[in-house]
Amino acid sequence: MEPPSKPSSTSLFQVYLRLRPPPSPLVQLTQQSLYPLLAPPERWLTIEPPIREVQDGMPTHITLNPPSDSRKRAVEKFAFTKVFEEQAEQIDIFRETGIVPLVEGVLGGGRDGLLATLGVTGSGKSHTILGSKSQRGLTQLSLDLLYRSLDNRTINPSSHPSLIASLAATDASESQILSASTFLESVYGDGLQESSRSRAPTPMMDPNFTPSLPKRKLPQRPSSLPQFPDISDFLVPTVSNAEYAIVVSIYEVYNDRIFDLLAVPSSQKDLRRRQLLFKSTEASPDRKVVAGLRKIVCGSYEEALVVLETGLTERRVAGTGSNSVSSRSHGFFCIEVKRRPRGGMASSWTGANLTIVDLAGSERARNAKTAGATLAEAGKINESLMYLGQCLQMQSDSQDGTKVEAPSQTDKHMSDSSNSLRLSHSANAS
Repeated sequence: MEPPSKPSSTSLFQVYLRLRPPPSPLVQLTQQSLYPLLAPPERWLTIEPPIREVQDGMPTHITLNPPSDSRKRAVEKFAFTKVFEEQAEQIDIFRETGIVPLVEGVLGGGRDGLLATLGVTGSGKSHTILGSKSQRGLTQLSLDLLYRSLDNRTINPSSHPSLIASLAATDASESQILSASTFLESVYGDGLQESSRSRAPTPMMDPNFTPSLPKRKLPQRPSSLPQFPDISDFLVPTVSNAEYAIVVSIYEVYNDRIFDLLAVPSSQKDLRRRQLLFKSTEASPDRKVVAGLRKIVCGSYEEALVVLETGLTERRVAGTGSNSVSSRSHGFFCIEVKRRPRGGMASSWTGANLTIVDLAGSERARNAKTAGATLAEAGKINESLMYLGQCLQMQSDSQDGTKVEAPSQTDKHMSDSSNSLRLSHSANAS
């Protein structure tokens, strides 16, 4: 097998593999005490020795040796841009993948970027992309790099009253644009008046609309968020004579339907979520967008983190036999970087998008022990991942000049991102 070539800015995809560490010694001891006759698992994944001439000597190939059972399976070999072994930490993933040039392309080159995790349920995708209570994930690290590189050149809506209206005038997705302070006050603030109005008014009618939503019971507003790993030594170049606005939106695809995770239900009695449409709009006749999203203008890294945490409380999760906290939807965290010449006109906004996707994990009902609604969710997840794989294969074949016939069921819209990065995950290789 030929080694993969070095990643380049023209590559459509860069694919990295991260292996999940084995269970802790305490978990292993518990398993042995519960199942004393159970034989230790057989290791079936082999990491090939790294090729020092490629990618700084990091491994790039793995071999799958079929386990010793009654079924006959062939030995399979796979090549990746890089392979991260079990001891790799969050900072290693950030340093050694293409995230820094991805953010650089969004900030300076006007190129859309896509970062996505793909793997079986329980393999650690959400930990990599969203982190934990003590460790930041790639989403938080990308935001930190973005704001740190802009060096206080982001426009804050509180000091620029016309900012929201100017952004709404150039938005093609019929969205409702709010400042972070207005949004967070509507969710966590005190003294808000009761309202029986719809929580999804037509956004383009009045760009200065300020919602007044009755509160419902939510987790406490995050007071402390993880600060590690530290990436203060990373910066990417930006356009020096420009000013920026960062607009954040979060949504999920659950059972083939799109739901806005920032359209927080206003009360315990209003828990029905409004489905959004993926369609062309009057301002985007040639390109489909998720129409009607609530978008939040975040003037600082801290505001963006609290908005992210607020959206995550609305995401669908459930416990299964394979994962106690399994994501039951595909989560999309979208960062729009708007740019204009310093002191420019309202109509002069340009920019690019960084989309970070935490895909739900594929699973087998036999292993996950799912039934009823959870089983139906798994079916939708597996079906959508199959279509995604077909779309990615078509895009790759198209770049290579291979003529392919598009299956009718995979005729799904894919954003025209010039920079894409995928992180594949594997559970313990044994």
